[in-house]
Amino acid sequence: MASWRARAEVESPSHLQRRARSSQASAVTLPAALLVEREREVTDALADLLIATVRRIPLIV
Repeated sequence: MASWRARAEVESPSHLQRRARSSQASAVTLPAALLVEREREVTDALADLLIATVRRIPLIV
């Protein structure tokens, strides 16, 4: 997955379009791999932010 993402990150949209004309599978696989990995990164960052925010709230006992 990481290698597909790395390939998709460096290819320009025109290269991805050209790839789509030659092979439908790779035209979908590369951007999908990029999106899956990016979604994980965003989710992890949001979870870390939520945890940090909750820890800053003082406990009222």
